[in-house]
Amino acid sequence: MILLEACCTSIESAQAMLQAGAHRVELCSALECGGLTPVWLSRLRDDPALKEPLTVNPIQTAPSLGNPTQTTPFSDNPLQLSGKSFLDRAHVLIRCRPGNFCYSQAEVDAMCQSIRLCRQVGVRGVVIGALTPDGNPDLPALRQMIRTATGSAPLDSDTAPLDTGSAPLDSGSAPLDSDTAPLDSGSAPLDSGSAPLDSDTAPLDSGSAPLPSGREQTSFGHATARPLRIVFHRAFDECKYPLETLEILISMGFHTLLTSGQAPTAEEGIPVLKQLVEKAAGRITIMAGKGITLNNVAQIAIQTRVPAIHLSERPGWRRISEILRQTQQQKIAKF
Repeated sequence: MILLEACCTSIESAQAMLQAGAHRVELCSALECGGLTPVWLSRLRDDPALKEPLTVNPIQTAPSLGNPTQTTPFSDNPLQLSGKSFLDRAHVLIRCRPGNFCYSQAEVDAMCQSIRLCRQVGVRGVVIGALTPDGNPDLPALRQMIRTATGSAPLDSDTAPLDTGSAPLDSGSAPLDSDTAPLDSGSAPLDSGSAPLDSDTAPLDSGSAPLPSGREQTSFGHATARPLRIVFHRAFDECKYPLETLEILISMGFHTLLTSGQAPTAEEGIPVLKQLVEKAAGRITIMAGKGITLNNVAQIAIQTRVPAIHLSERPGWRRISEILRQTQQQKIAKF
């Protein structure tokens, strides 16, 4: 199944997108600058209804166009999201400011504070990213954010630096300019009314309702926040060596990579998206995003075989789902 994710700037719009056919939502603010951490993040903690199972309008889906033997990460399978709560179907963008993705230590610390609150409120994942000035993944910053998100060190905490002697991927288009290619999503500082947790695995209030599966219990009877799933955002589209970066992200334990294929739009990035899907071979979900519309969603899905598609909030979501289903069924019928 192709997962459809909606990028939303409010709880209300996210709920509307889920009702309209989105499988998952990415929460952010300030889409006009590429997306920042929602300034209303603490609202997720204060509304108990967000923890209740969702009743949404049923949508029809079809098998993805990828390799039928390729496995899909658990929470990236739309069928596994049926009956889940709003929080279980929500990821949060973590980006503390507009501009480039090279962060100071103070900015990384601020983003980790946002990630701690995400763990406390119980969303399913966070969307993060950081680069060095020369266009490589900022490994120390990513390790710190991953440790905060999951409560443990990245799977490969000693990942070797990229071999800068290798040739960049030939995408058929010019590399993105960091000043003109904003992310679809991102993050921002916490609002001042929300208090940070004291540690990466701080206990939740013991008086809270029973936790969903995946949560742990401490020896004192307090529930600890479950590990978050981690998504690398479109900072990837500004990295210098995409295939090498892909391997690093996989080794660090990222579940999903959001990318336009290193092009201004996903339609222009189709050749690279296809190559990334083939290279990933099911080890990470490649999610196409940026500039996807009713007019090109079928083309992108067929030509790249991506298992997930990311669009900003808009009318017509059910129609997009129907187009994908019909396109997939027609394509599969030819095999």
